Formats: sequence, structure tokens, C-alpha cells
Amino acid sequence: MIRIYCILLFALLITYGCQREKPDVVLARVGDAVLTEQNVRKHLDNFKSITETELRQYVQRWINEELLYQEACRIGIDKTEDYTEQLELIKRQIAGQQFLEKEVYSDTSAISDSAAQNYFENHKEEFPVREDAVKLEIAHFTGREVAASFAAFLARGIAWDSALTIIRNDTIKKNQLMNSIPANYYTEHTLFPEEMWKVAATLNANDISFPVKVPTGYAIIVFLERKHQGDQPTYEVVRNEVNERLNIEKRRNKYTELLDSLRKRYRVETHINKNQFSENQQ
Repeated sequence: MIRIYCILLFALLITYGCQREKPDVVLARVGDAVLTEQNVRKHLDNFKSITETELRQYVQRWINEELLYQEACRIGIDKTEDYTEQLELIKRQIAGQQFLEKEVYSDTSAISDSAAQNYFENHKEEFPVREDAVKLEIAHFTGREVAASFAAFLARGIAWDSALTIIRNDTIKKNQLMNSIPANYYTEHTLFPEEMWKVAATLNANDISFPVKVPTGYAIIVFLERKHQGDQPTYEVVRNEVNERLNIEKRRNKYTELLDSLRKRYRVETHINKNQFSENQQ
């Protein structure tokens, strides 16, 4: 029985030892201040991907800041009235900003498409086309021959979806279809790689491109429509801009409502005498 207890105790000790967290790695010290790996992880979202040079630069910045801070404290700057006032102001600003993040900016609920379209219809004049845009259908293939055969189907009048179905039903060709992107609007700054835009810019309505060489293989482009800068857009062209505008307005309204509710919760007084203020400045 004693032997069994010893074995169990030994097993528990091993388990406990394996489960203990590894001690935090100290990266630098300045006096009593310590910078650990965990400290850096909290401040750098890309910690796992930073290079040794970048880490050394971060540590050196921390050392420099800590040296200045400790010397400032040594000569009493942290005890001055000006320091205390600035620190209090910063604390108030940070607390207020974090409160806004929690109450206003953390709302990530999506704007419904119907609400966005309705807003667009009532504010069309506010959304001119900012730059030339083209509406395209795009399909990517690993091989040139399959891309060319897909383009040939389209050239014979076979609809986009039907041509894709033919490719997907072919036991050999289906493996070379990487993806298909339904009709969407693109600008020179949103269509990648650059070769795609160069080809799209030369096409006209319902034109079908040759297989365009891209880093991942070949692309077939079907040109549907062009919008020039300054044109009155359709909703699809400015969908993202409309949603961005609505999100800004939603947050602005929420911010105003929040302040209104806080004014009811706290007593707010103002005592501004313009004449008296002017006299005090003289």
C-alpha cells in the first residue's frame, strides 16, 4: 500500500512539474525596472513574426525611455505640479477613450444591404464615381489550356454559370479551376495583379479576355460595364463607400445619444460671463 501511495505521489509531482508555466524571459533591466518577453508580447501583435533586429530596436527604445524616466524621477520631475496635472489629463483622456471603445466603437453589427441601398437612393448626388471603375467576372485556372477552353465556351454564347458547370463536370479540367468571382466592380487600385487591370482597360462590353498570366496561373476576364470618374454610379459601384458612411453616422449618433444620457445622469453647469472673461484678459 505504501508503495502505491509513493507511486501516486511521484506521478502527481511529475504532472505538477509538467503543468507549471515556464518562467518569463527577462529581456532587459534598468535599475529595478524589468522588461520581459511577456511585456513585449502584450504590446506587439506581430511578436511571433518580428526579426531579431526589430526586437533589439524595441528593447533599446524601452531602455532609453526607462533611463529618461528614472532620471526624471530622481530629480523630482514626477513631483511637480505641472507633471501631476498633465498625468491627470492623460488619465482622463485614456479612461474616456476606453469608455468610448466599449460603448460606441465596439459595435460591429453590419449595416443591412436594404438600409444601405435605401440610403444610397436618397443621397445619390453625394456618391459620384471617384475613379474609373469596371464591372468584371473573373475565373482563375492553374493551366492555360483549360483557361482557353473556358473562354471558348463563353465565346460560343454559353452563359458564365453554365460554362463553369461544364468545367466542374469534367474530371480532368475541374482540378484546374482555382476559383470564380461573380460580377463585381474594380478600380485600378483594387484589381490585382497589375496585369489584370492592363487587360481589363482595353476591353469593351461583353468582351472576353485571352488567358491572362498571373502569379497563380491564368485568369479569364469577362468585361460587363465601365463607369468613368464623375459618372452617376449604381449602388454596386459605391457599396463600400455607402457602408462606410453609414457606419460613421451610426457611431456619431450613438456618441450623441450617449452624451445626452450622461447629461441626465450627472449635474452639468456652465458659468461663462463673456464680459468678465474679457476684463480678466486685459
